[in-house]
Amino acid sequence: MLESLMLPITAKEKIHIMKSKIFLLLGLLTCKGNNQTIDSAVGNTVCLQPIVDGTYDVSFDTLSSKCGTMDDVRLNVVYGIPSPQKNAQCHLVNVQNLNQSCNVDANFHCDDGLWKMKMDWNTKSRTTSPNTITGILYVEMERFTGWTCEGTYSFQGLKNND
Repeated sequence: MLESLMLPITAKEKIHIMKSKIFLLLGLLTCKGNNQTIDSAVGNTVCLQPIVDGTYDVSFDTLSSKCGTMDDVRLNVVYGIPSPQKNAQCHLVNVQNLNQSCNVDANFHCDDGLWKMKMDWNTKSRTTSPNTITGILYVEMERFTGWTCEGTYSFQGLKNND
């Protein structure tokens, strides 16, 4: 007797049922429980290394450069972002905190009247030595006379606790 009460399902109704099942399935897949395991290759990871913050005595090694060598400097770093000297007239144009690799990329544009510079800092803390930072600095420089150069430097800094 039930068979006689059921009407045939139209193609439109079948599509509606399929869409409903898909939305339900997607909803279930996106639910997050407390016991969820996260695949670090696809999920968001949190860097467990110490935050790079403070004053560091930094030395540079030239990787490639038409600008020459870089002198050692005392550098103030705030949450992984190096602060260039105030007289360089720099402003921060972009920051990326890369949680999976524990790196901070910071890009500056500077113009002190004598030099125009673009500086790209990639800074990383070290788990084995929480008072040490390492990284890469890429610079493009233009002197007011029109002379230009670019260079890439690796750096290492030791936290100064004075």
